[in-house]
Amino acid sequence: PPLFPYTTLFRSACQSQDTDSKVGEQIEKVLLSRVLSVGHRDKTRDKLSGPKRVADMLQHLERTREQELLAAIREVSEERAEEVRELMFTFEDLIKLPDQAVQLVLRQVPVDRLTIALRGVPATVMDKITRNLSANARQNLLEEMELAGKVKLSEVEAEQRRIVGIVRELEDRGEISYRGGVEEEIY
Repeated sequence: PPLFPYTTLFRSACQSQDTDSKVGEQIEKVLLSRVLSVGHRDKTRDKLSGPKRVADMLQHLERTREQELLAAIREVSEERAEEVRELMFTFEDLIKLPDQAVQLVLRQVPVDRLTIALRGVPATVMDKITRNLSANARQNLLEEMELAGKVKLSEVEAEQRRIVGIVRELEDRGEISYRGGVEEEIY
């Protein structure tokens, strides 16, 4: 199929704050068709299709929409949904990283942003983060969290996405790996 309808669809969705539900449904169908078409590739589709591309797109959405789209993919194909999920790295996946990798990430995150990102996270995530801070930094973070007022869920998710972005940047530079933690140097 021609790419024009897809580009128009994505452009219209990106330009509108309150996307029409029909546009959202069309985007969902496009994503589903792309992830499920991985077995039927051609040169035109390689640029837009497959689980890796869908995972990349989903990581830029709000978590609730990401989860909805993953559930829709799962309804059609459990295998493809799991492929996409495995290719994604979420904030909660920080617990899977070795301590040294978490420390590399935390060095790049200001305390005020971390305070927001940690709102409402599972205890396992909070433990992983606080264990990888110095005693002073941990105390400062906990005090900031106590004093902080209410924060919108969208702000929390935005800060979490920023931290996940830092993880991706570190992986792109070869400093850490989602699957293996800190890259070992070979001499």
